[in-house]
Amino acid sequence: MSLKTKVVSAAKWSAFAEIASKGITPIIFIVLAWILTPKDFGLVAIATMVISFSQIFWDAGLSKALIQRQGDVEKTANIVFWTNMVLGVVIYGLLFLSAGFIAHLFKEPLAEAVIKVQGLQIILASLFSVQTALFQKELNFKKLFYVRLLTSVLPGFASIPFALWGFGYWALVVGSLVGAFGQLILLWLISSWRPQLKYDTQIAKQLFRFGLWVTGEGLLGWVFVWGDALIVGAYLGTEDLGLYRTGITFVLMFYTVIFTPLSPVLFSALSRLQNDREKLNSVISKVTLISILVSIPLGVGLFSLRELIEMVIFGEKWMGIAVVIGVFALLNALTWIVGFHPEGYRAIGLPDINTKIMLFGLCYYLPVYLMAIPYGLTTFLWARLACIFLTFTLRLYIAYRLFSLPIFRLFGKMSGMILYSIVVYFVMHMTHTNLQHSVSNGLVLLIFEVLIGMGLYLLYFLYDVKYYKSAFHFLKEG
Repeated sequence: MSLKTKVVSAAKWSAFAEIASKGITPIIFIVLAWILTPKDFGLVAIATMVISFSQIFWDAGLSKALIQRQGDVEKTANIVFWTNMVLGVVIYGLLFLSAGFIAHLFKEPLAEAVIKVQGLQIILASLFSVQTALFQKELNFKKLFYVRLLTSVLPGFASIPFALWGFGYWALVVGSLVGAFGQLILLWLISSWRPQLKYDTQIAKQLFRFGLWVTGEGLLGWVFVWGDALIVGAYLGTEDLGLYRTGITFVLMFYTVIFTPLSPVLFSALSRLQNDREKLNSVISKVTLISILVSIPLGVGLFSLRELIEMVIFGEKWMGIAVVIGVFALLNALTWIVGFHPEGYRAIGLPDINTKIMLFGLCYYLPVYLMAIPYGLTTFLWARLACIFLTFTLRLYIAYRLFSLPIFRLFGKMSGMILYSIVVYFVMHMTHTNLQHSVSNGLVLLIFEVLIGMGLYLLYFLYDVKYYKSAFHFLKEG
């Protein structure tokens, strides 16, 4: 089977997995939001924040190194498995011992037990990381589809009953553990690979050199993903943290269903094209153009509907989540335009590029966050959007230099899409203003405005049909 055929097949199955999981996850998420409170979600967010930090170190970038490395697959897989397992046990032990101190830092005693129990995910994940990486390396996303589908259903089946029985935040913890355990069992059943008691120190050194930069990138990535939540939780409390993280999760459900399927496929494919820079540059340019097509309309659409979403989907106890949804919709519109560029850096053996970009970003991210947080959550959100815009500009410039990105063509397409999106926003805003008094059912009004927005964007796509045909031809051809 040719690389082209493998990539097309992988992209399809990765998309199926994402669509299936994202078709199930929102239903589970909304049901749990109706039952539980922002504080429940905030408590679990504290534990998830800490656990995700720990996960950076037990993997040490070795899974990415396994995907990128050409040859010595069996030896490499053994090294990654045993290293991840040992690190997983050690790091969970350290997390267990420090849980009380972490809970004290957040002034939330209930977080201690949550961290200790939910932290078992670290050990579970270390036991199936190699199987996942091997499937990605082989572009075998068909099997990962079934894994993703199962592990999307299992947490909901576990969490919702516990939430209805009054277990509060423990319902979320149980769901996450059941999902991880189910993933472990299924991956071992469908994978033929089994670890052997072998360890090649020479290959291990090479893997760690690659993984060092990926780990550094992961550490900085954690600061970018969770540093804001850390500041919100520490300064504004658990309830605001719950609003903040739940709003982020809601927005990401829409973006990840579209973009996440491409990420592992793209990295695997680009790794195979690392010696053909012309083809690699072409792929990155076309993926960036397609991202513009999708991310900007989606961001403006969610921003326009933020108040209706708060009222219809979340309800009164989630008052204040509208601003989080609105700002993060715009933020992700920028982020995902350049979201695949790090896969290109890693594919050509330069994982340090993304690390250096994020390290530079910290020079202004953290000071801006700390200056904005005393003025409340809304000011903090807009300050974060401003930081993202600076990083977005920097990433575009680096991609222009490294991958010969057609920067002026991109700006032309972005400018046209942004101007049209402003028009769409005002049309939807006026529609809402005129109809909110005559249409009493909020759900009907939400659906009506969604249809208007989709119709207006369809007109724009028809106007520029030549460009969009070219973009989607790339997807068709793989």
